[in-house]
Amino acid sequence: TWGFLPEGEKVNQQLVILEQTAAEENVIVQQIERVGEPQPIEGLDESYMKSTYAVEMTSNTAGNMQRLVERLEGLDRIWNIYSFGFEKLAEESFSGTFTFELFYYVAGSEESQ
Repeated sequence: TWGFLPEGEKVNQQLVILEQTAAEENVIVQQIERVGEPQPIEGLDESYMKSTYAVEMTSNTAGNMQRLVERLEGLDRIWNIYSFGFEKLAEESFSGTFTFELFYYVAGSEESQ
């Protein structure tokens, strides 16, 4: 495998890591939302899936959000962050979003259906 996660609990653990890393970078995660159903990964069998998530966050500097994204990208190949943006709301208030795909492995997917 390419560092794929088992589904369920392991995916949730990655989302907890996201929130913990955000806290370390002084970023407040407002919302994590899965956008769409899990999809099979092209070129691999149906045991390998990906889910897309959108994250909304706030911080007192844009650099904090940039460092969060950089740290997540450096964690593992299971993270694929493909959009990131932020805007200045006030002097020390920024709002940002990023979208990422999380890759994981579904053991015995045919048996569970």
